[in-house]
Amino acid sequence: MEKAKQSGQIPAISRAVAVLDFVGLKPGCSFTTIHSELGLPKSSAYMLIKTLVSLGLLRISSGGGYTLGLRLFELGALSVRHLDVRKEALPLMRKLTDEVQLTSHLGILEGAEGVYLAKVECNQAIIVNSWEGKRVSLNTSALGKSLLLSAGPELFNELVRTLPLHQATKNSIITREAFIEHIEEARRKGWTIDDEEADAGTRCVGTPVYGIQGPPLSLSVAGPSNQVPYRRMEELAHSLMEVSRQLSHSLGVRLPTR
Repeated sequence: MEKAKQSGQIPAISRAVAVLDFVGLKPGCSFTTIHSELGLPKSSAYMLIKTLVSLGLLRISSGGGYTLGLRLFELGALSVRHLDVRKEALPLMRKLTDEVQLTSHLGILEGAEGVYLAKVECNQAIIVNSWEGKRVSLNTSALGKSLLLSAGPELFNELVRTLPLHQATKNSIITREAFIEHIEEARRKGWTIDDEEADAGTRCVGTPVYGIQGPPLSLSVAGPSNQVPYRRMEELAHSLMEVSRQLSHSLGVRLPTR
């Protein structure tokens, strides 16, 4: 850590970042591995790791090792708003909205909820109860469910295991077993639905945005149930998946064809 002192950095912060970087590259690593490979004294490493865990920046996995904490995803969610995701997404969303005549949304995972980053209204007299910055439940919204699909395996498992299952309508899925089965079916298809689960009379279709670094992102389209009949959902899903691919490409990510 002598280099940190010479560069004018605060040693404690430099050590904390070094620990986070190390755990990010070696998830599940032990305390002994961290302090020995980073050359940290046991006592100071213990206090540093304990503090990072208490702040939610690290967490202890089921195997007893250390992994990055969800607080980092929350901070990343705040940071990504200032990047080009929204700027790149809006033209694609406007085109999609014109084509399908439904309201489109771009969302991001923040903690255990989804947040709308962008919304494009269709030009028909259809009112969808949403706005940029609105938080949505991961178990009732198509966008929220798609955020689960675009989360990495460890975060996905953590969220599915601990997620509060809100009941917004009579169609909301509120048992853990049924929700896990529902999400696994969505994973097999590659897209999600909200069958009047968040708002009675409104249906949505969502798709994850894969391959982009940072907090999970997803796209959705929503409208009155008569505008989103079951027979139309697969067609809407394919349109959304194409927009998701285009968004990834515009941000420098190249995805294989499904």
